[in-house]
Amino acid sequence: KSYNVVNGKIQILDNFSLELQSGSVTALWGASGSGKTTILNILGSFDTPDEGEVTLGDCSIPSLRGKKLAEFRRNDIAVIWQENNLITELTALENIMIGLQKHADSKTYELLETYAQRLGVSDLLNKFPGQLSGGERQRISILRAVIKRPKMILADEPTANLDWKNALEVFNIFLELVKELKCILLVATHDERIAKMCDRTINLQAMA
Repeated sequence: KSYNVVNGKIQILDNFSLELQSGSVTALWGASGSGKTTILNILGSFDTPDEGEVTLGDCSIPSLRGKKLAEFRRNDIAVIWQENNLITELTALENIMIGLQKHADSKTYELLETYAQRLGVSDLLNKFPGQLSGGERQRISILRAVIKRPKMILADEPTANLDWKNALEVFNIFLELVKELKCILLVATHDERIAKMCDRTINLQAMA
């Protein structure tokens, strides 16, 4: 993947290949500019590769358009951005439920209660994002992702707003939930400690 800049093109990824298994946790480790977010954007359908294939099961992600693209984003993937991307005018609970739309069932509500307790946010659901700390907003973002029960979760620096004690606690719970859901988790991080907690680590700096 390359991008046009004033003086020509900048190559971010070249001859990059990655295969992810259901239930696996993979870390993309590297400094800013190493390609972590670019990979998440391509897998999340927010960007397209210059060449090559990107698939989730039998689905070719770059070829998705219109209704099929909307369904893919709604049902098959969940994204946790470093900036949280919570809607400030909605409560934490409303932020969680808006992505589910009409797909919430009794099991979803049961899981919501269980996951909220495990993530320590049960008492925060009726608060607005502005009333929450950065770490609390990140916990809500993780809850919003896992409650969808997607095939794949993409997480961009999911513990960046947490001190190490809280980061360790939250990430361990996150890993437990992912294993239970048997979904793919791809984590972009510059924190080597977080990378070591994953099943495997892709060192993007070594590929540069």
